[in-house]
Amino acid sequence: MKLLITPEATVVAIYSDKLNKLDLGEKQISRATEVEFNNATQQWEAFDLKTGEMIASGVDRDKVIEQEKQILESKLAQLHA
Repeated sequence: MKLLITPEATVVAIYSDKLNKLDLGEKQISRATEVEFNNATQQWEAFDLKTGEMIASGVDRDKVIEQEKQILESKLAQLHA
């Protein structure tokens, strides 16, 4: 899990239950993606809810979720670089 701290001292991260163990104050959580099964293609697909872009797909849901997390962490790093 990567934590990014903005100049305003806001912590930004991909949610994990591990965050509950840290005393970071009040949380504001919003959904960034959605993972759905596509019956037509028989694959799991992850979509960026802001852009509508498909960011990952595959037959193994766990692998799609792992790809999704890696892509989101990369996007967060770019936004706060």
